[in-house]
Amino acid sequence: MHGNIVQGTYAFISAILLAIVYLHYESIFACIIVHMTSNLLGISVNVFLVSKINNEIISIILFAIMGIVCTTIPAIKMIKEYKAKKDEKISI
Repeated sequence: MHGNIVQGTYAFISAILLAIVYLHYESIFACIIVHMTSNLLGISVNVFLVSKINNEIISIILFAIMGIVCTTIPAIKMIKEYKAKKDEKISI
């Protein structure tokens, strides 16, 4: 990772997301599951999609879109659950 901007950015964003998962579920196992799912998704995409596409730019765009979708949807769900939990604590 030393000096690799792409990997450093990915690691930074992953660390932030895993921290959010930990704060939400208060469990290291949730982080492990998210990390394993991320790795499995990356391997699956590489094997099934990228190997069949000869254009590197299209591969990068596909990875970016899948990464954004796979992080945005759970993040929105967790934020909604957090707000609901927070409102529940206030009303009690």
